[in-house]
Amino acid sequence: MTEALPEQLVTYFAKREAERATAVTEFLAKLTPRERGLVHDAAVMGYVQGLMRDRSEGAPRDAETIDLVVDACLTFPDLYPTVTGIARASAHQPVWQVETRRPRGWTHWSPEHDDKAEAQAEYESCVARNGHRWAYRLVRSDTTRVIEAQHDPEQQDPEV
Repeated sequence: MTEALPEQLVTYFAKREAERATAVTEFLAKLTPRERGLVHDAAVMGYVQGLMRDRSEGAPRDAETIDLVVDACLTFPDLYPTVTGIARASAHQPVWQVETRRPRGWTHWSPEHDDKAEAQAEYESCVARNGHRWAYRLVRSDTTRVIEAQHDPEQQDPEV
């Protein structure tokens, strides 16, 4: 038979859990969007790598873990955009992409362009063709995502 924990201990555990959750929230709030992206990418891929490991192998050293996580993040660039963006920026290769807003948020509308002029032309074409119905934006990605142009028909001043 298992006895229930004393109420005082249950209360203490609940209080500590709430304090830890608050500490995590406060920590994440202090980070820049880029830092939050790095924490996200590394934490998720680290967790996934941990789940995939054969426990009989033992735990890898820190350096090996870092290599495994970064390699896995680079293998799935769409899932880990912050790490991929840093890798791309270190090669000085920003890319531009047109995005459109859908009910679930912004989504890619065009493939990535290495040439800003091509991406700008595509953005302007989208706005000219469908700007009365859809919101579009031109996004540059390197170490961060920068919105370089945005059109939103719902935000336009009708008198202009």
